[in-house]
Amino acid sequence: MNKIINLLGGGTTLLSPIGGYLSYKNLENHVLTIVFLLTFILSVAVLITNLINKYGKTKCETCKQPMRLLNKTSVGQEEVFRKGQFVFLHTYQYHYHCEHCDKDVDIIKKKN
Repeated sequence: MNKIINLLGGGTTLLSPIGGYLSYKNLENHVLTIVFLLTFILSVAVLITNLINKYGKTKCETCKQPMRLLNKTSVGQEEVFRKGQFVFLHTYQYHYHCEHCDKDVDIIKKKN
C-alpha cells in the first residue's frame, strides 16, 4: 500500500483513509472501519464540491439557464501581503450573455 501511495504523490489525502483502513483491518474494530469510511466519503465530497464550484458554468438569475461567456477583460492588479509573501491579485470583468432571456451580465472577480 505504501508503494501505491508514494507513486500517486498528491492523491495521498484521498488515499490515507484507505491505508488506515487496511492497516487496522486485522483489529476487527468496526468503529474504526466506519470512521475511516466516513472520512473517505467526506474527502471525496469536498473534492467534488470544489471542482463544481471552480469549473461550473454561471447560470442566469431569472431563468436558471447556463450563460455564455462573451469576453474576459483585465480590470486591474493589486499587490497584497499574505503569509509573509507578496501576492498579486488580478481583477477581471467577465461579460456573460443568456441566450434564453437575452440578458447581459457583468461579473467582476479577483483571482490570485
